[in-house]
Amino acid sequence: MNTTNEAEDLIAKAEEIKRGGVRWSKYERYAWILIGVGVAVRLYENYAEISIPYNNTAFFVGVGIYLVASNFRRNNRKERMRVDKEIEALANSKSLKED
Repeated sequence: MNTTNEAEDLIAKAEEIKRGGVRWSKYERYAWILIGVGVAVRLYENYAEISIPYNNTAFFVGVGIYLVASNFRRNNRKERMRVDKEIEALANSKSLKED
């Protein structure tokens, strides 16, 4: 495998990782919405002094989604840093060969 193909493969992998990070950040946004709904239901329940069935469901589902999404996004960030280092090392070795 020559250097050009390696560079193209790494660049394609970096783009794929970037798209994955955007996807997981979208899920984090949905999780925050669910957490907000859960908190709003809890506040309304306390203010109106009524009982709403399954009042904590949205909050706990939101927290669960957030934890999963943030973990995947963190892993994507680590993988992207590793790929960027490989691309930089490949570029440095290529520039040394040209000299």
